[in-house]
Amino acid sequence: FDFDGNFKVLNAKEVLKYWRSMNELLDKGVFDDGRVEHHLKHDFGNWNGEYIQQVWWSKKWLPFAKESCGNMKCIDFSPAEN
Repeated sequence: FDFDGNFKVLNAKEVLKYWRSMNELLDKGVFDDGRVEHHLKHDFGNWNGEYIQQVWWSKKWLPFAKESCGNMKCIDFSPAEN
């Protein structure tokens, strides 16, 4: 079902598919291109308040919903300090 705009809840197969795909990209170094630094420099991203780690992807994030632009909502099993 859809919620929070156009996010669609993922089924178990989709959760595993997207989690594996993102981890493969992480292992290949795709996210080591300066995107985190760019977002921090321009003060946009989800890192305000130190609730999540300052990374583009973590293997300890489990996606549970995705929208048409590719953004995902995840359960964070390794949050930042707060």
